[in-house]
Amino acid sequence: MSADRPNAPLRILLLGANGQLGHGLSRALPALGEVHALTRADVDLADAVQFESALRAQLHALDPHVIVN
Repeated sequence: MSADRPNAPLRILLLGANGQLGHGLSRALPALGEVHALTRADVDLADAVQFESALRAQLHALDPHVIVN
């Protein structure tokens, strides 16, 4: 939980939500907090230019406490 907002939910950014592991994690992680699940369409690791800009935008918008890749 955030030190400045002790009752705020944990914000979790999940990359690869459509993969086998990501799919399972997208079902399990909500027990721990607020999950923002991204797919390859959102952030493509294979495209370095798109990846960096898309990830920066997501990090800025969501300000996650935890990133799961």
